[in-house]
Amino acid sequence: GCPEPSLENARGHGTVPRLDVIGNHELYCASRKELRELLPSYGSKKDILCYSKVIAKGKWRLVVLDSYAVSLLNGNRSELIDDPIPTGLEEAEDILKANNPNILQQPSDNYDWFKGLPTEKYRYVPYNGAIGKWQIDWLKNELKEAGDEKQFVVIFSHIPFSGKATNPRSLHWDMEDVLK
Repeated sequence: GCPEPSLENARGHGTVPRLDVIGNHELYCASRKELRELLPSYGSKKDILCYSKVIAKGKWRLVVLDSYAVSLLNGNRSELIDDPIPTGLEEAEDILKANNPNILQQPSDNYDWFKGLPTEKYRYVPYNGAIGKWQIDWLKNELKEAGDEKQFVVIFSHIPFSGKATNPRSLHWDMEDVLK
């Protein structure tokens, strides 16, 4: 219940918006149901944390994506909501089976997920995820609206979409679709 911080007195620019970006550690420590109760921007209708905020007198649009809409960290969303997005645990399992069979054959906790895997497939591990088709369609709409309003856009995501600035082991499973 803390109020949003204000820089109005310091800089004369109004308030600084709160942006919650869901990550793997949040999902390790809390269920989506618990996160929905803790995070003010959480979208309970689709049970994912994606949203946008327009700031700076309409000049900027901040877009926050849920990097784990499709992941092994989701559990069964259909138990939580009446209208689940058509992605989640089963889709995540299918993606990993197709791209990294090492994940399914772990004889011990010390098993190497990357053994024999080409570098371009390193991202297909349980601690990563995808934003999924529903969120990509939502993002396209957000970008169109921002273009129509001549807004600058900043996109926030826990997992990077490009391997140029990060380790190839920490990338979105569907990064090519998002970058398009």
